[in-house]
Amino acid sequence: EEKVNIFLEHIYLLTNYENEASNYLIKFISHLFQKPEELPQTALLFKSYQGVGKDLLIEILTSILGEEIAHRDGKMENIVGTFNKSLENKLIMRTDTELTKNYLRLFLFTNNLNPIDISSDDRRYLVFQTGKPKEKDYYKILARLTKDKEGLQSIFNYFMNIDISNWCPHIDRVETQSYKNMKKHNSNPFYEYLYEVMTNEKKYNIMENKNRKFILSKYLEGKYNLWLEDNDLNHIKSNSKVNKAIMLDLGCKDTKFKVNGKDARGFILDIEGLKETL
Repeated sequence: EEKVNIFLEHIYLLTNYENEASNYLIKFISHLFQKPEELPQTALLFKSYQGVGKDLLIEILTSILGEEIAHRDGKMENIVGTFNKSLENKLIMRTDTELTKNYLRLFLFTNNLNPIDISSDDRRYLVFQTGKPKEKDYYKILARLTKDKEGLQSIFNYFMNIDISNWCPHIDRVETQSYKNMKKHNSNPFYEYLYEVMTNEKKYNIMENKNRKFILSKYLEGKYNLWLEDNDLNHIKSNSKVNKAIMLDLGCKDTKFKVNGKDARGFILDIEGLKETL
């Protein structure tokens, strides 16, 4: 069907023709149509070029489902709050700024390189880098589609017939290169350092006592400073208080040990668990 292919082409453009990203967005939209009562537990962020046609995606979706199920706002202060009447009974929210916690289908669009903080344990975001804008005629055809009842019905039927019986939005979430880049930018390098520690126990002086593996605080800090130098991150200053807080947050118990007859402090490590988390 020609009208379906026109819409699919726009999905490909908004995901920069990355197969995994395009397939995810197609199934995400199918989930919106087929299972509107299920919370996706993910939020879509599109890092877009000006004029790429991001609003046309929302226009077409709301033309199919009804304008009353969508909320659009360029100012997050008009959206956030313990309860916002404007979001009641909505399935789609489109905004230009940062994300507040919500359970809608969230479509976020930005021209910024690094618009949100993505934590090391993030399980919510999908980040798509769009392709570059096309010629004007392309967008004229898309705009006409919002008024084409038969075309919209064909698009609806297409997504209603996609098999998502074994697909879950948050479990089958994909990590695009844009997502990885943003995550790395926002992450404290201490996390990356810790992963290297967990995968190279001997180099980083991980010890074992009573079947418990541990690392002394002095080695953890000292080796981190060397690691920063080796990775050309000399501009970053290690903060032992922050590093300790990270270790505790990761479930590492701060304990006193006897090493060569002397008291020393360190952290008990669940090596495999930390590898998985990091």
